[in-house]
Amino acid sequence: MLRYALRRLLGLLPVLLVVIALAFVANRLTPGDPVLMMLGTRAGDEALAANLRHQYGLDRPLWWQFVSYLTGVLRGDFGLSYRFVGTPVTEVVRGGLAISPILAAAALALAIPVGVSVGTFAALRRNSWIDVSLIVVLVAGISVPNFAMATFLVYLASLKLGWLPVAGWGTVRHAVLPVVLLAMPPAAYLARLARTYMLEVLGQDYIRTARAKGLRPRLVIYRHALRNTVVPLLTTIGIVFGGLLSGTFVVETIFNLPGLGSLAIQAIFARDYPVTLAIVVLFTLFYAGINRFGRSRSAVAGATIVAVVVLVALFAQALAPHSVEDTDLLAVWGPPSVVHPMGTDNLGRDTLSRLVVGAQVSLSIALSVLAITLTVGVALGMMAGYQGGIVDSVVMRLVDVIFAFPELIFAILLATVLGTGTHTVITA
Repeated sequence: MLRYALRRLLGLLPVLLVVIALAFVANRLTPGDPVLMMLGTRAGDEALAANLRHQYGLDRPLWWQFVSYLTGVLRGDFGLSYRFVGTPVTEVVRGGLAISPILAAAALALAIPVGVSVGTFAALRRNSWIDVSLIVVLVAGISVPNFAMATFLVYLASLKLGWLPVAGWGTVRHAVLPVVLLAMPPAAYLARLARTYMLEVLGQDYIRTARAKGLRPRLVIYRHALRNTVVPLLTTIGIVFGGLLSGTFVVETIFNLPGLGSLAIQAIFARDYPVTLAIVVLFTLFYAGINRFGRSRSAVAGATIVAVVVLVALFAQALAPHSVEDTDLLAVWGPPSVVHPMGTDNLGRDTLSRLVVGAQVSLSIALSVLAITLTVGVALGMMAGYQGGIVDSVVMRLVDVIFAFPELIFAILLATVLGTGTHTVITA
């Protein structure tokens, strides 16, 4: 057991090294001078700027800075924060360590039983209206952006009913909305997997044998089928947890939580490289550690939804009732009406028109990303499976790096380097 644990821990080292190198280089390529950010109104003081560069080692060659940072990490020293001058990074991130992992773990603990229960319930009623309805709800749970769902939850549970606080941190009630919001996409994802695995298990010979012996249906489901359904689900826990960690960036920002996600966003904009690097390393450890130690009416309904979205996107300019650029400052935040069926936005633009035209942009990005990922992913997977050995190990470690690196940080860094535009979104 000890040899197995040591072998798995050693497998984390190349992943950590690649993640640190990528984050280090990406931080240095980001436009902006951290010293000038620290000086603020005293940015013209060249002597003070030179002193700070020397104190933080920013006047040394880049390779020296990287080696120095690596040796510090091995000692548990992540350096000093640029934003909080003179404060060790470990002190800056200490508070967030008590929030982000707890949010992700709580969301995972909620998503697993909900997802497995809903998936099993749908599988036992295969092709019924209940099954089809649940599939539609699950697709919506995966598809609806978390910031849009957050707006709805805050309005309903906080503003309308007054059950929960809008934002902040301090009590259990403050954690309810963030945890529920985080748990919804993975719960829907696990429910779809559980339904698929349960349907496969129910068709096995040993299930038919158990039923032929006269066992009660409840025993057949919970003692035999469910056990074998949960086993393959456990292999996805690492990936789900990695997605939850990335999701904390947005959720913490929305609900104003002092966790690692919101701290990372602030550090990026403040050019606080040591804090950004430390959070990337911590998230990699969380993800990699867990990952290394875990034809029907439904199809017709899904195809119909996809077909409607595609048709709306293809004929967006013809279907949009108004131009997306037309503004009316006298109709700002207008409610739904005959002229504007979905109301207007903060500039008086028609929301329905912007939604229809936006579907065209989103679909083109999604198709481009799908084409690239299918081409590259299938090619790498086939190469790794065929070659095996060192090629397989290198490709799998690269995949671990991609899953472990926080998506939002990577997207922000790409935007600063490549600039804004559709090509940046597709790359990210």
